[in-house]
Amino acid sequence: FQVATDAVLVVDASTRKIVEVNRAAAALFGLPASQLAGREASAGFNATGRQAVDELLTTAHLRGQPAEIRIVADGEMLALSAAPFRAE
Repeated sequence: FQVATDAVLVVDASTRKIVEVNRAAAALFGLPASQLAGREASAGFNATGRQAVDELLTTAHLRGQPAEIRIVADGEMLALSAAPFRAE
């Protein structure tokens, strides 16, 4: 998780708040991991991006299956995916 080169966020499905992020996610958002924890998962995006991220999370949660979207953020194309899992 921490050594992954892709940005990874662990998000609580019921609150959509960030629980944990890896180093790549902290670098992407330009904030320390400690400042990202507790924020809304879609907080770092513009209004269009926030809506798309919220829809992505809802789709993955309701279907119980991974989902993926592509959005433009700060002029850069990003591929975002969400995969539901349960921590036991």
